Amino acid sequence: MTHRVMPSSALIFRVLRKPATLAGMALAASLAVASASCGTGGEESRGGMSGLPGAGLGPYRRLDTDELSGRLALRRMALVESGMVLRGAGPQPVMFFAAADLPPDPPAMDAGMDPDGGMDPDGGVDLDGGADLDGGAGDAGAGDPLAGFLPRRILRSNPGDGPGYNGGEVVLEAREAWEGDAVYDPWAVRLADGRVRLYYAAAGGLGIAEADTASGAFTRVGTGPVLPGLRRPTLAARPDRAPGFFLYAERDGAIVVAESADGLTFGAPQTVDLGFLASDAGVPQVAVGSPGAGLQLPTLDPPRIVLFFESRRADGSRTLGIAASRDGRTFERATLPPFGMGLAEGFPAPDFVDARTTLLYFTVAATTEMRPSRALTVAVSPGTLRFD
Repeated sequence: MTHRVMPSSALIFRVLRKPATLAGMALAASLAVASASCGTGGEESRGGMSGLPGAGLGPYRRLDTDELSGRLALRRMALVESGMVLRGAGPQPVMFFAAADLPPDPPAMDAGMDPDGGMDPDGGVDLDGGADLDGGAGDAGAGDPLAGFLPRRILRSNPGDGPGYNGGEVVLEAREAWEGDAVYDPWAVRLADGRVRLYYAAAGGLGIAEADTASGAFTRVGTGPVLPGLRRPTLAARPDRAPGFFLYAERDGAIVVAESADGLTFGAPQTVDLGFLASDAGVPQVAVGSPGAGLQLPTLDPPRIVLFFESRRADGSRTLGIAASRDGRTFERATLPPFGMGLAEGFPAPDFVDARTTLLYFTVAATTEMRPSRALTVAVSPGTLRFD
């Protein structure tokens, strides 16, 4: 495996092309750290964010087809979304994601569909297949990427050969009445004692499960939702500081934050003001959602919380936005998005590899088996990094 320097490189990236059933899918995130001392990015502010350090704020560069070895290695019958990487819970990072398969005897393809369907000739996934990213709460309908798939479950994937992430194993599936038929939107945090806590969404709100280690079995905490009516949980956790846990989630086209001392009992969610900027390509923003949070430069006092989110526009398009905060409640939004308008990207999840290098996993609309679907892809900051 080789890497090119443009002008510097901190990572090696390669995608493994394997079948994408839940038992054997190769995710789009095959990476290893080659050098923590390389990279560009600096500490300059970006987008007029009042001197907040600029590392990790972008701009991000979505990896191109050549870097992804001919599109993502997600093939055949899998729908995959909401991938996030947990570091520091073991010798290697762990990815959590939601996925669903087609049933053993899927419904026949609509006779009016294009037989080519935008599919990759080798059976891969078309990442811009036209399906939108709505319907995350499980409502299936015409054109819904969830229609025709089995209920979503949450999987855990450890690094495999390559390097890369292996096919993954199911760690949580819907069982409680309040969960409905699916669980999704996982977000994992490592606790001070080494346990891993998994926050997730279901029909009735947000739930919590815990495991003794990142590779252990997860057990639900409580018998009902910890925060009803919310979806897409994400956390910035520093248990050694008060309040310790900031949980961000989506509710009715807005992002809310709930604070907690122990990460189990939360105060009432409060709306986060992320602003409506006239510079957003002239298209009015009508809603925000799907937050993805992280602690960047955690040695700062206090550490900075970076919040990625979907900005949804009046014309139906969406783009990713970035905001940063010192106190977890008041955010300043970067004036420049990490990507341009018009791309169907969502569910952003930052992976802060080191102080200068950030990987951003996100979900894209896709077509698989000539059906609307979803897939994972990844972008990098600084964008000068390029991978072979």
